[in-house]
Parts: sequence; C-alpha cells; structure tokens
Amino acid sequence: MVIHTDMFRGKKVLIFGLGLHGGGVSSARYFAKHGATVRVTDLRPRLLLLSSIRRIKKGSVSYVLGRHRTRDIDWADVLVKNPGVSWSSPYMEYARRKKIRIITDIGLFVEHVRAPVIGVTGTKGKSTTSALLAAFLRTRWRQLMLAGNALYSPLERIDTLSSKMPVVLELSSWQLEDAAYTRWSPHVAIVTNIYPDHLNRHKSMSEYIAAKELIVRFQNRGDIFIANKENPYVKLIAKKTRATLIWFSKKPFKTGDGVFLRNGMIVSRTGDSEREIIHSKYLRLKGRHNLEDALAAIAGALVYDIPKTAIHNVIKRFIGLPGRLETVRHLNGITYVNDTTSTTPQAAMEALRTIHGPIQLIAGGLDKKLPLGKFCSEIKLRSRVVILLPGSGTVRMKKFLLRLGVKYHLASSMVEAVHLAKIHAEPGDTVLLSPGCASFGVFLHEFDRGDQFVREVAKFA
Repeated sequence: MVIHTDMFRGKKVLIFGLGLHGGGVSSARYFAKHGATVRVTDLRPRLLLLSSIRRIKKGSVSYVLGRHRTRDIDWADVLVKNPGVSWSSPYMEYARRKKIRIITDIGLFVEHVRAPVIGVTGTKGKSTTSALLAAFLRTRWRQLMLAGNALYSPLERIDTLSSKMPVVLELSSWQLEDAAYTRWSPHVAIVTNIYPDHLNRHKSMSEYIAAKELIVRFQNRGDIFIANKENPYVKLIAKKTRATLIWFSKKPFKTGDGVFLRNGMIVSRTGDSEREIIHSKYLRLKGRHNLEDALAAIAGALVYDIPKTAIHNVIKRFIGLPGRLETVRHLNGITYVNDTTSTTPQAAMEALRTIHGPIQLIAGGLDKKLPLGKFCSEIKLRSRVVILLPGSGTVRMKKFLLRLGVKYHLASSMVEAVHLAKIHAEPGDTVLLSPGCASFGVFLHEFDRGDQFVREVAKFA
C-alpha cells in the first residue's frame, strides 16, 4: 500500500467531473472505498452518464448532475478535479478563494506511488506506444499496470502496486498540468511527437508545448528521456533536459544513443556499440507514424533489458488498438477503416497517406482551432469522395475545400455518413473515418463516434 487508507476517512470529497472515460468513476470508487463521503457533480445530464454511474456501487455516492453548484464546493473538504476541467474554470477559482483543497487523481497517484513510472505523452501515438511498451514489459512483469488518459485512473490499483514493478502511464497535456503541482516527472519520460492540438483549451501553441514539457521538467540526472529526433518541438524540449537522453528516429543518426531505422532494420545503439533488434517488415501496424511509435516503445523496452526474443514475439502479434487505422470490414471489394482517434489534421493526414488506392473520407466535427489548410489540400490529393460530419470545424473545412474546388457531401449523423459512403463506394475503395476534428456535439466522445461507424458498417448485408 502506498497511501494511508485513513487519509480521506470521514472527509467530504467532491468529484468535479465524472466524465465518460472512467477516470471519475475510479476516483469515486477509490474515495468511497476509503471511507470518504463522496459527491459527484457533472454538467452532463444523468442519461448521458448512465454508463459511468452503473460502474459505481449504488448508494456509495450522491450525484448533482446537469449543473455545477458553488454550494457543493462549499460543502467539500477536498475537490477532485477531472482532467477535462480547466484550472482556469471559474469553479476552480471559486474553490481556491474558499481555500478548498484541490487535488487530481493523477496528482494523488504520483505523490504517493513508490513504483518507477514510465510516462508517455505526445500529440499522436501515445496510446499505441504505451500499449506496445506495456506488452513488452509484461513479458517480465505479468501484472504490470497500464493506466492514464482514456484508459482508467491509476488510483484503481494504487493499493496493490509493488515498489519494484514499473507502471506505464499514458499522459495527456491536461494530466501533466494536473501533476505539476506535485513537482513530479516520471523516471522514464517518452514524448512521441508534438503537433498543434487542443488550441481550443490552450491559449497558444507555446502554452501547449509548455504543458507537454512538464513530463521532463522535474527529471534529474538519474532519469531517462526518450525523444523523437525528427520532431522539432520535441528536440527543443530535449535541449532542456537534465536526464539521460535516448533518441528514436526513422532515419539513422550518427551521434547519441537510441533506436533508429537503417535499411528497414531497427537498430539500437549505446555508445559505440550497435545491435540489430528486428526488421520493420514484421510490424503489423500501418503507417509511418506507427513505425515511430514502435521505435519509441522498443527504446523503452531496452531500458528495462527486455530480450530481443521477447520483443520479436510481441511485435509479431501486436495489431494495434481499436479506432486507430482499424480495418473493421471487407465487403464487396470495399474496405472500411475506423480511425476515429485522429482528432487533429496532422493525424488525419497521416491516415490519408497510409491508405493505398481510392479513399472515401468521412471527416469533420468540432473545431479545435488548428490549421486546416494542409489537411484540406491532402484531402483533394487523396480522396475520391468526401463526406463531412456536422460541427464548427466542418464549417471551416468547407471554406478551404470550396477554394480548392473539392466537392463534398454533408451528413447530419454517422448513420447518414455511412449510408452516403455505401452509395458512392466502388470495388477497390477504402471508406476511411479519419475526422481531423473533435467529436463533441454530435457524439459523446471520439470512441462513441468510432463505435457508431463500426455498428453502421456491421449492418451491411
């Protein structure tokens, strides 16, 4: 056990944001289990939160849903902030004025955990990198925990963790900000890449980069930073680190330790010594970006001396995660691919470049205030049919596409989008859901968007 079980006994704990990905659920269960009086508040109505509520023991917590109230903050001894709630929220400002203790699940975890933590962040690829690295490490530690971001709260298993077995945490920029008050960085930090994202929450690109940089800010000389040598923003962060630097790259590099690709072979170098690990042809992941994810995960595995044979075995069976260039069906010569997690233009462009042959693209959604010009040019170059989902990002995309002379179809729902794709599809086409935008408004979240796509495609006879 790493947190004293009586720390919150008898305390009034307000979970500020239940959410739909499980973090709020884990927090509510954790504090209720340890004797706190727990109240949950969320702006969403009860109907939209039923899937989360059903995972919490009936009667163990109370709920205030569809609104936030300052009197709930007044009631609390401790406020547990969901990562989706900004620190600049007027409710957080009110809590600070009232001197209510504000904590986060990730902050509480890193303050008290004694296990070595491997933290993975990046604009794109952090989920795949985290999952693949965890698969490598589980060849040695079968019970290794993978948590964070859209997975589940690390509080879920904090009472049972060994101090010797590492933990893999996938960390968003919001979670890194949530951990910053503890002045913590992981023992091993991995940054997959940095591209413009979340500029609807962060005020500028420099603010977004500063949030990502928190993953290494409090590292020391005994720590390790695994960094993308081809990404200029990551290289800027690498210049500031005190940790041991390990690079990864799709291109050979002449100086420094790390993992790189040479003539298709993945090679590891430490000092003057090089060794071949595995040929990239054995990777089952699609796309150049996924190759980078594999290099980063292999670099992490080698830090923990995972043998080549174990790396080989995992690589050959690892097929990736749902919603990430996931082929969900082949029917009548048409391939259907779910890439719903491409919520940025950069990620969607990588998906377009990965697919060979004619593409019917389903894209659009909520605006994240990111540059769309290059994405729309890539759409013109690579898409035979374009179908746009509703949203403020779509409004901006339409203007770019019109200037480029690209025709498009508008769909009011995923049902309509998939129906339009079926009408226009021809043998040899790939119907690709790769939105390049956020999902909120029409969908509960990006995974709901992908699930709806998969369900509609499954209905085809």
